Amino acid sequence: MISINPAQKVPPVGGIIPPTATDYLTIRLRPAPKIFGTGLRQKHFLRGANKQNGFTLMETIAVLALFSIVVLLVGSMYVLAQQAYIKSADKAELTQNIRVCLDRISRELRQAAVLATDISTTPSDEIFFQDGHNIDEITYIRYYLNGTDLMRSHIAYYFDFPDDPAVYVIHDSAGSPETIILEDRIVGEYFNNMAFLGSGGLINISMELKKGEKKLNINSNVYIRNW
Repeated sequence: MISINPAQKVPPVGGIIPPTATDYLTIRLRPAPKIFGTGLRQKHFLRGANKQNGFTLMETIAVLALFSIVVLLVGSMYVLAQQAYIKSADKAELTQNIRVCLDRISRELRQAAVLATDISTTPSDEIFFQDGHNIDEITYIRYYLNGTDLMRSHIAYYFDFPDDPAVYVIHDSAGSPETIILEDRIVGEYFNNMAFLGSGGLINISMELKKGEKKLNINSNVYIRNW
């Protein structure tokens, strides 16, 4: 607020009152408002501060809901990717397993000297034949399932003479020869079923492998060369 001393009267010159040494200015400053007052003013200020600096319950719930949705989406994508990877890995393992087993059985069946298992009319889940790779001695090969494992046995037959057996004989020789297992080991896994059927030297082989929820089936024909 600016005030002029009314006791000083100077005739105007050109309509303007010139300042003199006796003029003074009085500046009155209005007192600053109280921020933290009492009563309603203080309550109103605190209520406004709470509204500006905090979150309401509905805002917190909405943020948590959105965060939960994002977490579920990311988790679902990860689970789907993991399941796809597992299925792909299981299929690759089954394919490799069935290929190796089928190649081995087919190779040995082609060279078989004698097929001892009767599979002409009824399928069999095992096959027994004379090994044709070694013509110097008579031995037999048997493929069979032990649970989910494919087993390969290398078998020989002999007569119990006083000395150690030196000569292997045919499995159905007269006189009931003794049996010796030369080797018996696992050559395949995850087998659910296996069947052999055929006649005239042509044998059909069917296999079913299963790991988890993944199944793999294959059918193949093998012709015995020495038939």
